[in-house]
Amino acid sequence: MSKLVESFSGIRGVWGDSLTDDVCRRYGYAYGSWLRQNGHVGTPISIVIGTDTRPSRLYVKHGLLEGLAAAGITNIIDVGIHSTPATEHAVRTFGAAGGIIVTASHNPVEHNGFKFLQASGAVLAVADAAQVIAESHALQPPTKTSRTTGLDNRQGEALAAYLLHIQQSSGLTHFDLEAFHDRVLFDFNGGAGAEPTISFANELTLPADFYHEQAGSFWRAIEPKYESLAPLAQKLTDEGLAFACAFDCDADRMEIVLPLASEFARRQGTPVVSGQYVLGLVTKAILETRPDVRDLPIITNDATSQIVQAVAQQYGTVVEEVEVGETNVVARMEERGSIIGGEGSSGGSIVAPGKCRDGLQALAVILKYLVQTNQTLDQALLSLPSYTTLATKMQCDGEKQIAVRLGLIAAYQKIGARVVTTGGEDGGVKAWVTNDAWAWFRASKTEPGIFRCIVDAKDRPTAADLLEKAKVVFATVASNV
Repeated sequence: MSKLVESFSGIRGVWGDSLTDDVCRRYGYAYGSWLRQNGHVGTPISIVIGTDTRPSRLYVKHGLLEGLAAAGITNIIDVGIHSTPATEHAVRTFGAAGGIIVTASHNPVEHNGFKFLQASGAVLAVADAAQVIAESHALQPPTKTSRTTGLDNRQGEALAAYLLHIQQSSGLTHFDLEAFHDRVLFDFNGGAGAEPTISFANELTLPADFYHEQAGSFWRAIEPKYESLAPLAQKLTDEGLAFACAFDCDADRMEIVLPLASEFARRQGTPVVSGQYVLGLVTKAILETRPDVRDLPIITNDATSQIVQAVAQQYGTVVEEVEVGETNVVARMEERGSIIGGEGSSGGSIVAPGKCRDGLQALAVILKYLVQTNQTLDQALLSLPSYTTLATKMQCDGEKQIAVRLGLIAAYQKIGARVVTTGGEDGGVKAWVTNDAWAWFRASKTEPGIFRCIVDAKDRPTAADLLEKAKVVFATVASNV
């Protein structure tokens, strides 16, 4: 049996195996009970619910609704199939007490799960998520019933409000795009990003082609990475398109693909532009065109490339790092009044007033910048400081992960690396092997039995060597615990 992953990043499992109807009811009940315990006692509570396009979405949604009904949550605003950033924005639009996104993000199609939202639209803070998880195990779960709460379908209103948010937060208008003549390919891979993105392109008259927009039509792996996106580079080359934007299933993550003959692809050795460069370009676009925000810190997770730090230094802006996890980035952004944040390692930027990674918003910011500076995307990417970030996943039993983390700290300190840690006993470990090269490790909060490793350096050979050495260090440590 697969393992149910329960963390502040959300609840995820394989539908019909570790994620069941009972689990969904139990969590719907726990979240509803948590809302009532936190300032909503005796008052009508409205929450938003939206889903991505996985085939199990309606089953998961029904189980959650049964649990919510048992907890007395009677007002549900249903936004249907909606991207994660659009669903989060709907919580703010309708003044709801919270929300639920039914999604397993970039996990394979047989997985599903959900994220719980606070009134700001952001995912629950770490402590609040821990409380809901604890209550899901401690509370008496509701019995199975056909009774659910009533649903108020507000999908159209939510979509319109989200598109207005994209335009206002990026400053992009159809007048800007009159000067943009390149044609863009959007690859939705059957995910939830299709409707908002097509509406965005049509409303602003962006020259675009749409690929696999039918919900649930998955032609590639859901996670947008090199292995799954390489065919798009050939399609761009064959059809003479400028670049492609590829989304994951809930569309908070967007990767850019360039034609094979582009200069950036030639220099980097890959046509797939990592999320590290996407975040770097969004950062540069905002800092260059908005001097008023340069005094505000940029917040990133500790697995984000040095690209962002180097860009920030060009404008006299500081970068503050937090533990991996969107909720950690957003919490620090709110605390510091930051406009720019993100997780390059997760392929996304967060631009206030948004509270999550948003692929469509990132594209809008980039398009506005390209028009303002009269550059192609290739030229804009080449203007960024050059770094290579490589990543891999390593197997590690859950009961060994804390010991392995301690072993990694000791092993890198022994060779003279400067080691920085974030989070608690299962947080990140970042070993600065030199002044401009690091290796980072962390037990996954979304994939059971997985340790993530990321390295970052000025050039590909150095990064590749660093990654191979990191694999050896990890294997040695893991075999001795």
